Amino acid sequence: MLEGQERDCCKDDVTKPPSDQTETCVDGWEAKSKQAENDLKTASALKAKAEQAYKNASDWEGKLKAWKENAITANGKLLDVCSELSRWAPIVDRLGQNTEKTVEAIEALLCLVKKIFDDIDDVLRTSTSDSVPKNKGKLQDLKEYLECDKGIKEEDKQKALASIAPYEKKMQDISALMENVLDKLLETFTDAALLAAKMDGSQESPGLKWQIGDLDARLCGEKSSDQKVATCGCTCPDAPEKPPGPPCGNDVSLPTPPTLLPIIDPQDPTKGSDYYVHLTALYAQATSDTAKYRTEMEAAKKASDAAAARKSSLDAAIKAAQDAKGAK
Repeated sequence: MLEGQERDCCKDDVTKPPSDQTETCVDGWEAKSKQAENDLKTASALKAKAEQAYKNASDWEGKLKAWKENAITANGKLLDVCSELSRWAPIVDRLGQNTEKTVEAIEALLCLVKKIFDDIDDVLRTSTSDSVPKNKGKLQDLKEYLECDKGIKEEDKQKALASIAPYEKKMQDISALMENVLDKLLETFTDAALLAAKMDGSQESPGLKWQIGDLDARLCGEKSSDQKVATCGCTCPDAPEKPPGPPCGNDVSLPTPPTLLPIIDPQDPTKGSDYYVHLTALYAQATSDTAKYRTEMEAAKKASDAAAARKSSLDAAIKAAQDAKGAK
């Protein structure tokens, strides 16, 4: 639109002929049109720059928002895992106790069965050596007693010896099972002992109970496992107390400060891991920057629209004046 002084140029001037007056106005408008064109280019460039700045800020804000939402989602999953671990920890602890008791029970059973077979061997043992009479078995002693006792009727003696024969046969059958039964029991005892070792572990090789407890501690934000208690059961008085280290090596399992867990402080949502706090600060700054660049972009757009309108008005006035002059 034409400004006030530019409109005044169109008013009649008694000192000049109308044709000269119009020509003077057109000359002024053309000069101003050139300036308006330059102003429009500058305003357009500033608008494009402001739009790009706003786009960059908006894109960055969007990325930070997505990352923050991912962190919040991950924190929710972390809480779920912590909840499951809190259920698993006592279960694993109970399993560890059960494996220890199982090993003790199987060991007792193994010793009992071994004692039974030792007793059977003592019953069945035979020896032809008179120099070592103690190597005779109880059954052999009984048969010799019956055969040598003159006070027993021959008929009764034969009946007694005949009743011993099936008993001896059954005892021999049981004795034949000894190797197979003891082997199976030893295998069971070995497997149970290995399971107990894997459950409790040792200071050098932490087991499942240690792993569950250590993972729970890490999820709760502990930066190391130095406070864990050794589970090897070593009671050597001269052995220095040393907590177990991570099973995969310090360079793999120990988190390097700052720790990423817990992601969000359950007592204060604005606090948490260094990552989350830094991300939250970046997102807040990006949101502020985006709002600022939006304001600057809108102002630049208004300035560009105003410059375009001024250029259009001047061009329209010049054309109207030239058309009017040509019509005369």
